[in-house]
Amino acid sequence: MATRLRPPFPVVACALAIVVGAGAARAAPRPHAETARTAVERALRSGQYEVALELAAKAKRAPAADRLDLLAVRARVALGRYAEARRALEDARASAPDDLATRDALMRLYALVGDRAALAPLLTRSYEDWDAGRVDRKRAPALIAIATAARLDGNWKDANETLRDAVRAEPRATDANRDWGWMFLEKHAADEAEASFRAVLALDHDDPDAHVGLARALLDRRYDVAAARAELARALAVNPRHSGALALRAELALDREDFAGAAADVARARATNPSD
Repeated sequence: MATRLRPPFPVVACALAIVVGAGAARAAPRPHAETARTAVERALRSGQYEVALELAAKAKRAPAADRLDLLAVRARVALGRYAEARRALEDARASAPDDLATRDALMRLYALVGDRAALAPLLTRSYEDWDAGRVDRKRAPALIAIATAARLDGNWKDANETLRDAVRAEPRATDANRDWGWMFLEKHAADEAEASFRAVLALDHDDPDAHVGLARALLDRRYDVAAARAELARALAVNPRHSGALALRAELALDREDFAGAAADVARARATNPSD
């Protein structure tokens, strides 16, 4: 991997894995044999962000490996509570500066809020860790974190190769292919993006983020509005408050001059995340 930093570039917010669709819920799910992590993930996926925060806060005895702190950060980001998410991640990184999962989430958040000055040292540290052999190259999450640094640095070649390695390291996991799909969209490679999102959906049929990514790829590749709208409907069936799905559906409404429909979807998204 190259060690030289590249110039900054615009970040596509929908590509950030910590940014999930927005949504509220009235009552917490009642897990039976679920672990605390599974319950929080279920709430996140369905757009019950406030519930996810509540469950994470109550799970005092959850194993540290469950990383409920990072799931809570995802919920805060979805609700537009960026300052809270930032404080939580910066505190976590201060306690464990070598933790790649925390660094990955923090890099994505800095990119989302446009703080390039805060992002730069994390990019440098990621390159240093890679060159010093401190990254486990057999673990997909570690590789994804390094790919995040490369991508946010505009280092597309290394990001692409590292995500490929992450997919090979854990072919039954979906995070790497999802990130890969968004990266391909940023590079206007819709064919490859479509393949990546379909690979995710082959393993996880209900992944709302992958459905939204596939919708965008279908539009970018051949402007297949009917197929894209079907993918958005699948995403919103899982998470009715998915901000990416609502935003893209609003875009399609504008294309057909359905201004009321577009305004309604924008209002739905902003009801959950006023900062979006």
